[in-house]
Amino acid sequence: MGSGQDKNDQPDLKLVNHIMKWIESREEAPISSHLLGKVFTRFYISLNNVSRLRRERGLRLGTLLHFQVVAFMNAVLVEDLIEMKENIC
Repeated sequence: MGSGQDKNDQPDLKLVNHIMKWIESREEAPISSHLLGKVFTRFYISLNNVSRLRRERGLRLGTLLHFQVVAFMNAVLVEDLIEMKENIC
């Protein structure tokens, strides 16, 4: 840290520390293989759509990576909500 900053002042390290605290605070909950299959099916379809956009628009690498991360997070969120709704009803 040649710039005189404390290592905890760096935004990337703060994000990593927050994520690690969140992971450690979560209860272990088993994830069914069926749910994982649904998540990755949705993710795969989203990646195909992102790939089509890349060919049509010529997306830059940073934008492409952003779309891929959002597609994964969306797949997890949507399938988790669907699973929770089925368990509640």
